[in-house]
Amino acid sequence: MNIKNNKGFTLVEVIISLFFLSITVLLLSLILQITSNISKKFLDFTNYEYAMMHKKTTELYVNSNKVYIKNNKIYMENDETDTDHIIVFKENKIFKQTRNKGEDSAKGFSLLLENIKKYELYIDKELEKEIIVIKILDRNNKTRIMKLKSKNKNSKISESSDSNVEENSKKT
Repeated sequence: MNIKNNKGFTLVEVIISLFFLSITVLLLSLILQITSNISKKFLDFTNYEYAMMHKKTTELYVNSNKVYIKNNKIYMENDETDTDHIIVFKENKIFKQTRNKGEDSAKGFSLLLENIKKYELYIDKELEKEIIVIKILDRNNKTRIMKLKSKNKNSKISESSDSNVEENSKKT
């Protein structure tokens, strides 16, 4: 009587199965890493938030007859609708305040941008034109610059430009 014991796997079968298992684990970890990176990009709303603030500010600017800076605020007056829009810079937020001409109290406030780290608001006199410069450092250390020409009641020129300059933050 010759009885063979065929229980278990051969060494070649074990090596091949371990090879396929390691390739499967490697592919799953790469898929997980790629998915994580993509979801982080989709969850970053800073570009969208800034674009909406830029759009709203540009709309107010185009519809205004007079634009000037006073006390850390940008005033945009519209004679046709008898309303004033004021862009208010406070701590880490930027608001839009709307009020009727001749009234001291506001009709409403709208939040334009929040969670900013720093902002600068100044007038740059370039080529005999007053340019209002809004420089914002957002929560991702990205510097965003918006430029508006100062307007008086007679000017009908409207110009808005935008440029993003990524600021290198040094980590120590």
